[in-house]
Amino acid sequence: MNIDQKVRLAINDDIENILTICNNLLIKNRTKESRETLEKYGFLIAGDNKEKWQEIINDNKNCLTLVMQKKQEIIGYITGFDISMSHNQLQEIISSLLGLENLERKIFYYKQIAKKTNHNNVGKPLFLEMIKEISKRKYSFVVCQIIHKPFKNCASIAFHEKLGFKLVAITNDKDYSRGIYLKKLI
Repeated sequence: MNIDQKVRLAINDDIENILTICNNLLIKNRTKESRETLEKYGFLIAGDNKEKWQEIINDNKNCLTLVMQKKQEIIGYITGFDISMSHNQLQEIISSLLGLENLERKIFYYKQIAKKTNHNNVGKPLFLEMIKEISKRKYSFVVCQIIHKPFKNCASIAFHEKLGFKLVAITNDKDYSRGIYLKKLI
């Protein structure tokens, strides 16, 4: 991390910058880019509106959103929450895989990491700071989902595998195939 960069908790004043970064990476907004480009450099498939971001940022008990700031500019973010706030199918899969009945406060579901284009060395510092914070909160595992089909998010897969995530399951619905990646913290 550069000396003029810092990772900090997101505040409501950061929401517009987060929305801009997210919108620029959404696959639906990148229709002119080739499949190869999307797979090589990564993409997001869903974003939240301003109200949802306010809810996430203000729920410090169950959620965590960090931003990377370079001078006065937000250049990246990472966000996630306790798995008990995720959809039931994901909870059931993780519960079954780990043999745990109550997942609350054991599994942190990390939803998104994103950065402005043309900025490097953003993801890893954000991720490491997130791990530090969720470890303090006594989480044992962190899990994320990465799109495998119709496009394979190769950039995200490579990033997460370097950080020690392992593919533990694949889910399918009518539009997407998602890899579920897990990392043990303790």
